[in-house]
Amino acid sequence: MALRLMDVVVPTQEVKEVRRFLQEHEDLDVWQVSLEEDLVLIRVLLASDRIESITDELSDRLQDGGFRIVLVPVQGTVPVHDAREEEEEHDDETPLGRVSREELYNAVTRGAELTPFYVISVALSSLVAAIGLRENNVAVIIGAMVLAPLLGPNIAFALASTLGDLRLVARSARAGAVGLIGGALLGVVIGLLYEVDPTVSELAARTEISLANVALALAAGAAGALAFSQGISTTLVGVMVSAALLPPLVAAGLFAGAGYLRLAAGALMLLAINIVSLNLAGVVVFLIQGIRPRTWYEAEKAQTASRVAIAFWVVLLILLIALVFVWREQVE
Repeated sequence: MALRLMDVVVPTQEVKEVRRFLQEHEDLDVWQVSLEEDLVLIRVLLASDRIESITDELSDRLQDGGFRIVLVPVQGTVPVHDAREEEEEHDDETPLGRVSREELYNAVTRGAELTPFYVISVALSSLVAAIGLRENNVAVIIGAMVLAPLLGPNIAFALASTLGDLRLVARSARAGAVGLIGGALLGVVIGLLYEVDPTVSELAARTEISLANVALALAAGAAGALAFSQGISTTLVGVMVSAALLPPLVAAGLFAGAGYLRLAAGALMLLAINIVSLNLAGVVVFLIQGIRPRTWYEAEKAQTASRVAIAFWVVLLILLIALVFVWREQVE
């Protein structure tokens, strides 16, 4: 289990309360350092899966404010600290050994930021994907998926739905919309300027919709949520998510720009199904992982929000699949 160094900065008058709480967890390594301006730094070394419950209870005991908790990853200690040497069972462990809610939130929200780097990355990855699709070059398409920053907004939206965080919903939706619209528009421009052959296998594949596509998107969404909640690298998972989003997005733009509107509609339906499946899987995984707000009031609100989100995505997925069957019959 990964280790964290938890730095708790509190006013001098709150030190006894913090130490009293930490003494209830005798297996923790604790140090105390006096700071300036009547502040004290209490440092705690602990396993990452115990952080959430401890920070929640500390926050409840220090309701008057004036404190700050900072979490720092620990690469190693000398002598070696083996988290398995702590008590074998803890009621305060997070499910499946995931990172704390605060660490997860911080990691996810970074991917929902609408920054110049994000916009440039979307433009470059869409351009590369368009070239790869036109030239039927699989290697180039994979390269585009490596560049695409599409994992962050979708996972952030799923987490926001799980927590009932409307501000994060708005931020992630804005970043996701900019990425989708930007990629599609770039595809349209390239489709207008250059000839597009709809029989090219890589392009044609983005108009074919099956249950395998749904399974792929569900797996990608689940993998993305798991990667963030376990605090592991999301690079390879990001490629998997981009595989579900970027090629059909750019293909829809290329077809629309070239005047193949029926094929563009097929690619858009595939994109919509993948987006819905990604978010549905993300919300379900976060719920299984026990992601909840700290206070009971926020937890009640989040429970309602997550139920609404799951019902919405399930209904929308069913409607989209039904629409695909109707569309196929009309085309044939």
